[in-house]
Amino acid sequence: MTLTQKSIAVGSVMVLAGLGLVLIALLMVLPVAVNLPHYWFGAMLAFVVMMAGVGCMYYGGQRLWVKPQ
Repeated sequence: MTLTQKSIAVGSVMVLAGLGLVLIALLMVLPVAVNLPHYWFGAMLAFVVMMAGVGCMYYGGQRLWVKPQ
């Protein structure tokens, strides 16, 4: 499998989107951590957003670092 321009672009966008999602989740955590018993839904939402970001970064990275055959 060879890397094409489209594959590199999609992988790069996925990695950048993942970083953005993780940053958003980190910004969500501080207000939620202060009032955790009252805002458990916010904590779960921040966790889901962070896991989506990590997943995007992982799969985007896999698209970028393909071993040539």
